[in-house]
Amino acid sequence: MNASRFSSLLRQSLQCTGRRVIPRPSTLPAMDTVASSWRYKHSGAKMGQHLERLDELAHEQSQKKAQERRQKKKARKAETTSEAAAVEQPEEELYQEEEEQLAEEEQNFLPDPKQTKLKMKQIVQRFIDSLKNMRGAEPTVALFDNVQVEAYGARTSLQSVAQVVLVSPTLATATCFDPSLAKAVRTAVAQQLNLNPSAEDGVVNIPLPRISLESRQKIAMTLAKRAESYRQGIRQVRRKAMDVTKKGVAGKLEHVSKDDAFRVQQEVEAATEEAIHELNRAAEEKHNSIMAVE
Repeated sequence: MNASRFSSLLRQSLQCTGRRVIPRPSTLPAMDTVASSWRYKHSGAKMGQHLERLDELAHEQSQKKAQERRQKKKARKAETTSEAAAVEQPEEELYQEEEEQLAEEEQNFLPDPKQTKLKMKQIVQRFIDSLKNMRGAEPTVALFDNVQVEAYGARTSLQSVAQVVLVSPTLATATCFDPSLAKAVRTAVAQQLNLNPSAEDGVVNIPLPRISLESRQKIAMTLAKRAESYRQGIRQVRRKAMDVTKKGVAGKLEHVSKDDAFRVQQEVEAATEEAIHELNRAAEEKHNSIMAVE
């Protein structure tokens, strides 16, 4: 029996029993509704995925722009830092008095003028040495004299591990005697001089950006501040010596004549004037080098 014949007999049988037959086509609207609902949900899911993707793309673009802005800002900051490398001087460049307390018995004797003069000269020499890493209008190899490099587990001067040559007013090179130390030399120069060197095959190339007039004026102000701090150091040595000699001149020191105390006092004054004159001369020469017209 074929399918059409069986369907016809089934309909007739149901009609005889008085039961209602639901036409098959009446199920189609429900199926259409289910299909439409499925298509709507499926299209909605796809739309949600598209929106999420668009949101991700928008965020990626904003993140790229933010990263570009950060890179530009970092580049500008590096350029400004390199230009003003000699402006920002570490605090230890200022004179720091060595703690030296005289014993009670030593305060009853006149100070040795030669020793006092030697202390003052040492302060002046420290000031002159501190000027080497302070850049002028034109760079010199002395700019690298105070650079310390971590080599073989110890800190050593740059000159002992590399030969520094000024190739041009805007470029210096440090050729390492041991090529494996190039990275350490590059790091030391970058951290201690605020420059941006690069290392390749044992040679460290060190760009030296030209310094603007405004930056040189700031360097000159730093120089003046540093010179005054070292002058104060000289005056501190003088004051300690004079505190003792004044007691001798007043006759308050046993076994010390007033004439001897007065003589020592004059020698201390002369040593002070000489030391400050030498310091001022060094500061003036450096100031002229900083402010020289290119």
